[in-house]
Amino acid sequence: GAFEDQLKGKNGQHWIEVDASGSYLRDVANSINDARFKDSESEAGADIQLTIDMKLQAEVKDYLTRTLDALSTGGVYESPYGNTKYREAYPHAKTGAVVVQDVRSGEILAMVSYPDYDINLFANGITYQDYKKLQPENDRNKLAPRPLYNIATRTAVSPGSTFKMITGFAALSAGMDPYTKYRDAGYIETRDKKTFGCWLWNFYHGAHGPIDLFTALEVSCNYYFYSIGNGYDYARDVKMPFDVGSEKIVEAAKTFGLDEASGVEIGETVVGVPDPNRKLNNNLAILERRLELIAGDYFPSEIADDKDRLAEVVDSILEIGRSNATISRGELFDFINQQCGVKDRDKANALTDIIKYDYFNQFNWSEGDTFNLSIGQGQHSYTPVQMARYISAVANGGYLYDSTLVKSIDGKPVARRPYKFIDPNGYLQYIREGMYRVASGSRGTVRSYFKSFPIDVAAKTGTAEKDGKIPPPNEEDYILEYLHLLAPEVEELALQRATDEELRTRTEHVAALYETINTTDDEQLKINSEKEVNNLLAQNYLDRGNAMITALQTLSPELSNEALNRFKEDYDNFTWFVSFAPYDKPEIAVVVLIPQGGSGGYGAAIVKDIYGYYFNVPPTNAEQLISF
Repeated sequence: GAFEDQLKGKNGQHWIEVDASGSYLRDVANSINDARFKDSESEAGADIQLTIDMKLQAEVKDYLTRTLDALSTGGVYESPYGNTKYREAYPHAKTGAVVVQDVRSGEILAMVSYPDYDINLFANGITYQDYKKLQPENDRNKLAPRPLYNIATRTAVSPGSTFKMITGFAALSAGMDPYTKYRDAGYIETRDKKTFGCWLWNFYHGAHGPIDLFTALEVSCNYYFYSIGNGYDYARDVKMPFDVGSEKIVEAAKTFGLDEASGVEIGETVVGVPDPNRKLNNNLAILERRLELIAGDYFPSEIADDKDRLAEVVDSILEIGRSNATISRGELFDFINQQCGVKDRDKANALTDIIKYDYFNQFNWSEGDTFNLSIGQGQHSYTPVQMARYISAVANGGYLYDSTLVKSIDGKPVARRPYKFIDPNGYLQYIREGMYRVASGSRGTVRSYFKSFPIDVAAKTGTAEKDGKIPPPNEEDYILEYLHLLAPEVEELALQRATDEELRTRTEHVAALYETINTTDDEQLKINSEKEVNNLLAQNYLDRGNAMITALQTLSPELSNEALNRFKEDYDNFTWFVSFAPYDKPEIAVVVLIPQGGSGGYGAAIVKDIYGYYFNVPPTNAEQLISF
């Protein structure tokens, strides 16, 4: 830990003389003239005072626990400031985190991750039964509840619309007038024919019309932020009088510390801000793994079965992706057919389509990538504690403090890095007003929660999209349960036998790789073999369920991955809610993250109760029921 040396103190020692059986004879009592044998007193470790307000921490835990109970069942969250009825149940909303930070210092007053655990279980050695209870029910699902995992500092996900304040800040810094209105025309079609719509268009085929920065934040208009993020008025098809773009948005995110650790003195995850080069490198790595896995289906055996030759061919394809991803399909086909040894034209055509359309076309940073960047989707990944630091800087007028959990050591304040002042031009005043309208404006997305609340709150909701399907606890059980629907022509016995054979082949392949690793004198061959083993094991290559997927798709070649997974549940969207209060003289920021919580507004009830408790607000409208 960060303060282990101060906490552990120093052991004392007392030297004695014993006989051959270990029985005490006498104290040495410093009689030996050797510094190694001097008695010394033990020294207590330092007393460290945390910034955590334990009463507030307990209240926040209670609010979060009850919210998850109500949200996961479509029930009622009871509050002294008005109950909330969730109209829809989100059964996978079983985890969450809340961070409360003092915006004037960076001190964290409460940090709750749910579910949690009793640390006393580890005091004298935890039992197997207790430790097992702390493990996820479905280890294959990365979002399954993990009590030992601190969501507040470790879960980094897209921030959704809570990032829009940074896009606004970037545009203001580039010269945008916050009072100038730009028209929301519903949706934008990019040059590559992809459609990006505002949420109002996507749900209701509506548009917000002409709006300025304040209203855009108030109603969370995607179209507006698409436009200012690219510096282009899409409704009028003219350039805006300022330039923003992805680089300036990324720089603004860095300005608010989203590319670095927050400062908390415990382990935290830092993914960093989106980076076009990282997108390219990630896609290249994914393509490399894909080519290695499908090599036997497309390349001739003299290449597919020769690790060195296959590596050379794959590297040549990756180099094209790195330097010339816009290569025409015809040129790529010629390269695959003539330079990569795929003489079978049908196979060369199929492989060309996979490489060109599934990968190369996704490599370059596009207009759509900037759209996603502007509204907090795509490659963004931030933790609740990073978000609390960012919102605190918005609230306090641009003072970026490091977040901290430590107030003092033995009564002395801890030395900390100086804060950074990031808003010399005063742009954050416009951002704060927009956030205030979210909670209090006539069109604010959470006005129903805060319209009669006596504390003025500034807020922003965010609904972060989560792609993919929830993996079942056991892939084999899933396939066998739905086999009659996935591939009616395949008998279970035939599938089991094909799986046995596939698993045997895979086991022999991995064993051969380990044999090579342990016996070869060729250092490069050893490195390549270790890399291949690690890649295969990372993909659960020896898992029976994984082998059964390959066996089933071999027996039923028309069964695509999409069709195979169609009976698995989708991930629900994530709930983000960021805020600060009081609006006119901010004291604390509150950030809520609920993975698979459905909608950003679902964090509002927790936030209101936290402000009510912290500012000693008397109960109001206890019988009022807000449906959300």
